[in-house]
Amino acid sequence: METNKNWKDTSASTSVTDIIFDYLRYWKWFILSVAVFLIIGVAIILVTQKQYKSSLSILLNEDKGTSKGNAAAEFDLEALGLLSTTNNIENEVAILSSPDLMRSVVDTLNLQTVYYITQRLRKVELYNQTPFHVTLEPVDKKGIGNIQFYIQKNGTGYEISGTYEDLFASEEKKINEKYESLP
Repeated sequence: METNKNWKDTSASTSVTDIIFDYLRYWKWFILSVAVFLIIGVAIILVTQKQYKSSLSILLNEDKGTSKGNAAAEFDLEALGLLSTTNNIENEVAILSSPDLMRSVVDTLNLQTVYYITQRLRKVELYNQTPFHVTLEPVDKKGIGNIQFYIQKNGTGYEISGTYEDLFASEEKKINEKYESLP
């Protein structure tokens, strides 16, 4: 019976240095792959838009008008279902999460309008540094959907182009206007 000479002897122990030297001959591929992935990582960082997470914490203090003995008695009566007390903290949370208050905050701070400027390879949101403010005339806002338009300065004038959704007609309409100065 012939022994195959292509098979390595597995009984001999291989050291770590032997394994390293086996892979060391591919050093060019390792360096090339690291360089390619670094370039891809930098490109992703430059292109993706920054995202911010906002958080809020509110401390609501409850009135301290009740004494401890009275609070225990109210708790016992409330547990029996004979007395229903309203909690001021629950009332305040309900007021803070009301849709009318949220709509008022959005309208007051003009948060329904977002301004972007193109810098390098990504769009950057302008929050308080906007060169102009867009306001809608007091019309039925429920009939207008998403509005996107672009303002570009051409010489002494401005070119405005974009689209908006007409919810009543269920179609998307185009905007293409030229102005000497912004209204």
